[in-house]
Amino acid sequence: MKQVDPFALSDTEFDAVMTEIDNELRHRSDRIVGREMLGLLEFCAKFKITLHNTHPTTKRITSWFERMYGDRLAIGYAFGTSVVSVKGELCRIRGLLFYGSMPLVCSPGLVGIKLQQETPHGPIKVSNLAEDEHVQGLTQEMAKRLTPDECAEIVKAYGRMFLTFSRMQFALGKRYKGTDAPFIQEAIHDLHVSADSLLASPPNYGGSNWASLQAVEKTIKSCIREKNVIPKKSHDLAGLCSTAVAAGVPAVDPALISAVQCSASVRYDSALVSKNQAVEAHYAAMTICGELASVVKRTDGQSDVFDYEFHTAGGPIRGLLLGHRSARPPSSGSTAPDKAL
Repeated sequence: MKQVDPFALSDTEFDAVMTEIDNELRHRSDRIVGREMLGLLEFCAKFKITLHNTHPTTKRITSWFERMYGDRLAIGYAFGTSVVSVKGELCRIRGLLFYGSMPLVCSPGLVGIKLQQETPHGPIKVSNLAEDEHVQGLTQEMAKRLTPDECAEIVKAYGRMFLTFSRMQFALGKRYKGTDAPFIQEAIHDLHVSADSLLASPPNYGGSNWASLQAVEKTIKSCIREKNVIPKKSHDLAGLCSTAVAAGVPAVDPALISAVQCSASVRYDSALVSKNQAVEAHYAAMTICGELASVVKRTDGQSDVFDYEFHTAGGPIRGLLLGHRSARPPSSGSTAPDKAL
C-alpha cells in the first residue's frame, strides 16, 4: 500500500481527509468551539506525526476549520472564564484554548511591545495580560495605572482559572471516543454561571455563590460515584466531603468548603451574600474543582503552571508558564502536538 505523505497532500486530498475528521468529530459532539484543535489532534493521530503550533501543516488545518465554521469556533466560553478585581471593579478573565506552552506576564510598562520567548523550536509569543484580550474590560487607561500587586493578582487569577478548567476538561472523554465523568460537564457550566452572575448588571451575588456551591457539590459527588458509592442528595458540602474521604477521595481544605457553603435561600435573596463573599466563594470553588478533577480524569491530558520570568533590560518580569498537553483516552497511544519550551 502506498505510503501517504501528510505534508504533501493535494488540496483535494487534504479536503477529503479534513472532511472525514470533521465528520468524526461531529459524530462525537455537536460542540463547534475549539473544534480546530481537536481536528489537529486527529490529524496527528491519523498520520502518527507530531506538529508544532507554527508548522505550515498546523496552519493549513486550522485554516480549513476557520473557513468552514468562521466565528463559531470562538463563540461561547471557549476554554474557561473567571473574574479578577481591578481598581475595585470586577473584570472577566477569558481563557483561550491552546496546546503546548504559553508564557504570560502582566506588565503595564511592556504594553505595545511585542514579547517573544526564544525556545529550541523557535520563538513563541509571551502574552501580556495588561493588554491582551484575556482580561475583558481592562482599558488601556486602567492598565497603565496597575500596581505590581494588582498585576500579580491578575496573573494569579488567570493561572487558577487555567488549571481548573483544563483539569476539568480532562474528565470529559466523550469527545475523544471515551466517556465523561458524571456531573462534570454540569459543574463546568456552574462555574461559568458563577462568574457571569458576578459580572451581571446588576450583579447577583447570591446566585453566584449558589452556582459555586453547585459546581463543588457536583464535583464531589462525581468523585464519590467514581469510588462506586452513591452520594446522598444533599447540599451539605462538609458532609459530602466526609463521605468522599471515607471512599478514598483526597481531603479538601475545610476553609475552602466553608467559603463556598451557603444556604439555599441565597437563590431568592441575593443581598444575603456580599460581593467579597461571592468572589471568595467563586475562587474557592475553582480551586476545589481543579484539585478534585484528577480523581475522575478520563483522558491522558496534562496541565501545569510554573513560575516564569521574562527578562528585559530593566530586569526580570515575573509571570507564569502554562503547559497544556493533549487530552485523549489513556489507551489511545496517539501522538499529540507539542510546543514545549
